[in-house]
Amino acid sequence: MIANFFGPRPVFVVDFDITLFDNERYKEEAFFVTLSKVTNLNVDNIRKEYYEQTEKNGYFNFSEFCEHLFSLHNTLHFRKTINEKNIRDAVLKIDISPYIDREAFNFLKQLREIGFVVIYTEGDIDLQKTKMEKILPYLSSRTEKIPLRVPDMEGKVFGNIVNDISTSETMVIIDPKKTEHVGLLTRQLMLHGYSPWFFDDKAEVLEGAAKNDTLSKETGLLTHFVFIDRGRYAEKRKPVGLPSPEIRSFTVKDLGEAKQRIRSLLDKSRGIPRLSTA
Repeated sequence: MIANFFGPRPVFVVDFDITLFDNERYKEEAFFVTLSKVTNLNVDNIRKEYYEQTEKNGYFNFSEFCEHLFSLHNTLHFRKTINEKNIRDAVLKIDISPYIDREAFNFLKQLREIGFVVIYTEGDIDLQKTKMEKILPYLSSRTEKIPLRVPDMEGKVFGNIVNDISTSETMVIIDPKKTEHVGLLTRQLMLHGYSPWFFDDKAEVLEGAAKNDTLSKETGLLTHFVFIDRGRYAEKRKPVGLPSPEIRSFTVKDLGEAKQRIRSLLDKSRGIPRLSTA
């Protein structure tokens, strides 16, 4: 019954920022404050530049962001003493442990007993790599090597990435164009015989994944969508056009609530839940 509920070869594709990591609190308490100390710029100006740049690109580009900061403080002394490397090094040293959702990682450990877990994140590649290195011990033993993949900017290598999923219980994909590429990932997962489950706070990501739902007729597989309704992106808009049955798509505040909703759906489908109540 478990297999019937989750589908054959389930892959749980989970967002990182917001879903597993309190990115909003991290930015306000650590990221913007650290940048202010390094650059001597006002936190409000830094915050404004960050959101304008992210809104324009659809993701965070650190190099472009630094150029905007330099334009705010364009003096010869500033240029000689502060550069992108100074700023990046300071950010990479931030302790991110207070912002990690440990309950969410415990849930991922349980999902790994049922299928494969893919942490799919967007943003600056170097910054996200550093975050991943710091958070993966919460998910796996120190001896386990979790593969990390970065697609090319056209998303042409998703077939190769999906081929590698079966070699590990967990994979990390860092993709600055995640919103644009998620449909390619969905298609490759389904064509390779996986049943995708998407957990994300960004409506555009879930909608992009749902565009390949027509493959269900061809493959006999179903996609599932869990909208994490918190954070800036979730406040901006909610997903539309997702499959309507509750068993296919639903909205929760966090992965803790997602766990309880899945347990409830399992009970309704007369499955035997393997997700512990702890």
